[in-house]
Formats: sequence, structure tokens, C-alpha cells
Amino acid sequence: MNAPALLEEFKGKYQDVMTEIAARGTYLDREDISNFFSLSLPGLDEVMAILAIADLVRQCRYDLVILDTAPTGHTLRLLAMPEEMLTWVHVLDLMQAKHRYLVKRFTRRYKPDGADAFIKRLVADMKGVRALLKSKTTEFVPVVVPEPMVMRETERLLAALKRFDLCVKTMVVNRVEDSRNHCEFCSARRKAQEAPLAQLQERFAAYKLVKVPAFPQEVRGTEALRQFGRLLFEGSGAFERCSHPRAVRASPPSSKATLADLLKTARRCLFFAGKGGVGKTTLAAATALRLVGNHPSKNVLIYSIDPAHSLSDSFDCSIGQKLTAIPGVRNLYAFEIDPRATFRAYRQTYRAGVERAFEQMLGQGTEIAFDREVMRAMFDLSPPGLDEIMALETLAEFVEQGSFDIYVLDTAPTGHLIRFLELPGTMKGWLDTLLRILLKYKTLFSLKGMSSLIERLLASAKKARTIRELLLDPAQTEFVAVTIPEGLGVLEVKRLFSTLRTLRIPCQHLVVNKVIPATACSFCARKRAEEQRYLQELRALKPHFASLPLLAHEISGLHSLTLFSRIIFDGAGN
Repeated sequence: MNAPALLEEFKGKYQDVMTEIAARGTYLDREDISNFFSLSLPGLDEVMAILAIADLVRQCRYDLVILDTAPTGHTLRLLAMPEEMLTWVHVLDLMQAKHRYLVKRFTRRYKPDGADAFIKRLVADMKGVRALLKSKTTEFVPVVVPEPMVMRETERLLAALKRFDLCVKTMVVNRVEDSRNHCEFCSARRKAQEAPLAQLQERFAAYKLVKVPAFPQEVRGTEALRQFGRLLFEGSGAFERCSHPRAVRASPPSSKATLADLLKTARRCLFFAGKGGVGKTTLAAATALRLVGNHPSKNVLIYSIDPAHSLSDSFDCSIGQKLTAIPGVRNLYAFEIDPRATFRAYRQTYRAGVERAFEQMLGQGTEIAFDREVMRAMFDLSPPGLDEIMALETLAEFVEQGSFDIYVLDTAPTGHLIRFLELPGTMKGWLDTLLRILLKYKTLFSLKGMSSLIERLLASAKKARTIRELLLDPAQTEFVAVTIPEGLGVLEVKRLFSTLRTLRIPCQHLVVNKVIPATACSFCARKRAEEQRYLQELRALKPHFASLPLLAHEISGLHSLTLFSRIIFDGAGN
């Protein structure tokens, strides 16, 4: 799905009718409304995805639709989108209601037009998607790997799916170590999976668990997919074993100083970025732990902007939407933003301003009452991109207050990180337009109550500028790209680098995580041979390159994070 292309197609079809509805339902002119709708607001991936699904449902072109979803946090936001879209359509209907009232008032009758048809279709689409998601013909299939952190995230996912009333019957347990691989490393990995696998059987006994073994190569291409499918659906067709892997010249070991320089600089912000499942959270946590060790006089905040927070799992302590001092570590604090809780407080300011602004206008006509309802309903919406907006606001507040000396950010997976990075510029255009709209209302009706809203928006604009300046300053900010030695990982990290160059955001470091160590095992050798080709390709992308080994055990808790930090920054055991 190409969200920007779908957005342009959607606007090409419906921007005129949405502008017409807004012009009928408010005192704004068409230019302001057109500017507002033309802005590329964050969160449109989910909006366009749900509209695309609605089209598939309505057209009935396919007997089966398989959705490859985003990582957990953003998948849950996608599933919530039908209800949120219905709320958005309600605002449009309130605007259109003012037009219907005025037409009836002057002509005593009303005939539905294209705007009414557009609203009716959107309502039908969203109700259709909502019904389909909850029907017996839809099944959600969680995919998990036998690791404790992943298992805890899956428990949270299943609890959310239950709240959405979605059908879950089967879970796929992927990358299970095969008992036929007998090298020391494979045996250690297999032993580390024993407890998680037993817990999976116990905690998810209500579901059918389908176990798929780890493959010695990437599953790419039609034949590899057929082979994987036979394992998945038939439990047969085991992967081909190779006793003589093709020889590939190994990359030289990475320099011990390539990541150590991150600890010596005076940078204020370190962003760890990459696709889901590459180990960003673990790298960020280990780096934050090492920073307070190297700089005991500095206060360090590790801040999660990933909707599927894993910092609590990584540090093995409860964090959440509160500044939490990491137990046993001086001057290290953690924060996992809850965007909806933050937005509730944010929204209350707007609602109070709207109420004060319109109080003085009571008695000036029923038309004003319609505007009041529209403005009130608009601020009841949870806007698309809520996670990114609230993360930006909260981070800016920490920076402006000077609460911490160093910020380590555990980011969302690549696509949603890019949206976050684009947000300061996007937010500026959105705020400028919204300010013009509110100032027009204020001038038109001499609304003193609008002042608090305008002041709040100006404060938000200032915060957006603060973060933008921080992101663009190489003396203060550094991005550490994290990937794994697989084809899809290479493609995604290249996309990330391209976007960072376009946004003029500094990034000199690339970490390739989870590299298979050298062993005598034919299974590991075949996998390692494939990885070496990708390592050679990745090495050319960034001047500061480091590879980190795949470990046999999960990294969770202060002890294992400390050991991992030695591998990252000292080369110990690498």
C-alpha cells in the first residue's frame, strides 16, 4: 500500500466536497479550508489503509484478503481507526447539518446532495470495515518468536485484540531452533528457548500454536515461500540442509572505537532507529546505562516513542507514563509516553477555550450554535498521528526545562519514525493554518475566549521549532541506524538514510545487530555466509560501522545490559 499515492487519489476525488461541507458549516472562507485539507497530517498511513480495506470490502473483487500489518503499536491504532473515522465523519455531518438547517429555514424543504452522499458512503464504509473485522470470516494471526520480551508484548497484543472483539484461533511461533543442529551455539540458543516455549504452551493454551523452525537462509522468492508454506500448513517439507556452504570472504572485525565515540561527545540526543525486531530498545537501554557509568555527573533520560513500549521489559522494571528512576542506577531515568493520556490533558485546554469563546455569542442565532458544536466536536477527536504529536510535545517540554543532560530515544519502527521526524515541519504548516482560522474567528466575532487557544497553539509552534533545531544540529544530535544482516533490513535502512539526508538530519553510525558467530555448524555456516554478503554491502553505507553478534540468550535486566554494553563499546566477546 502506497499511503501518499492513495492520499492524493482520495483528495483528487473528495477534496472539493469536503471543502464544500466545511464552507457550509463554518464562517471560514474556501482558501483557509482548502489549505487545511491539503496539509499532509501525520497518521494518514492508518487512515488510507482503512479506506483501502473499505474499498476491497465494497468491491468484493477477492475471495480472501491477507493483511501484512505494521508492528504491534501501529497495528492496534489501525484497528481503532474505524471508530475514530466515524467520529471524524460525525464532525463533517455536524457541518452539513448547519447547511441543511439554513436551506430548510429559507426554502422549507431540503433535498440531499453530493455532500450528503459522501458522508453516507463514509459511514457505510467504516461500519462495513468494523463489521468485517468482528465477523466470523476474519481471523487475526499473531506471530511470535520464543523470547520473553516478545512474549510479553504478544500478551499485551492479545489483550487488546480481545477488547476489539477480534477472532484469534492460531498463533505462529517462528524461528524455533531445530534439535538437529548440534553445534554449541545452536544448543545454547535452543536451551534459551526452552522456558519461553513452555510458557507459550501454558499461557496461550487456548490457541493452536504452530511452530516453524529457524531457516538457514532468508525466506525470499517464490520457491522459498512455498517451502515455508509446507512447514506452516503441512508440518512437512523441512528446509534443505547444506553441509558445504559457499565460501564468502568474511568482513574484518569492526573497530572497537566505532561506537565508543558516542560516549565521548557532548551530544544531547541519541536516536536509535531501524525496522521492528532489530534490537533498537536493547541497544538504547545498554547505551543509556553505559552513559551514566561514563558520566556520573550527568542526568540521562531514556525516552520511548514506540507505541509498543519495551523499556520496562528491557530494564525488567515498571516504567510507563511517569519519570522513573531505574532501580540501582544513579542518574538514569526512563519514560514511556502514553499519548492518549497526554492528549486528554492537551484537549481540555482547547475545550475550555472553545466554551469561553462561544459563551458571549449565545443568543446570536442558531447558526452560531452549529459552529459551537462543530468546534467542540473537532477537539473531541483523537487526531491521526497522535503518538508522534504527543511524543514531540513531551520531548520538547523536557528539553526546554533542561531537566536532563542527555536524551536517548528508543524510536518507533522506520516508517513511523520518519513520520515523527517530518512532524516539526508538518506541524508548523498545520499550526500556521489553524492559527489563521482561529484569528479569523476572533476578528469576526471579537472572541476574547480565543486568546487562550491561540496562546496554546503558539506554545506548540515554539516546541516544534525547538525540536526541529535540535534534530538539525549535528553538534547536539546523532542518529544511530540499527539493522540486521538480511535483505529486507538492508532495503529499509537505505530508505531511512535517504529520508534523513532529505531532512538534513545527521547520521554517521550504522550498527548491524544479531550477526551469527563463526561456528563449525553447517546450519550456522550457511546462514553466516548469506549474512556476510549483506555485511559487505552495509559496510559501504556509513563511515562508523559496527557489527554485533547474535547472542544465545535474551538481554533483559541490568546485569545482561551491562554485559551487552561491553560488547557494544569495548568489543568484549565480539
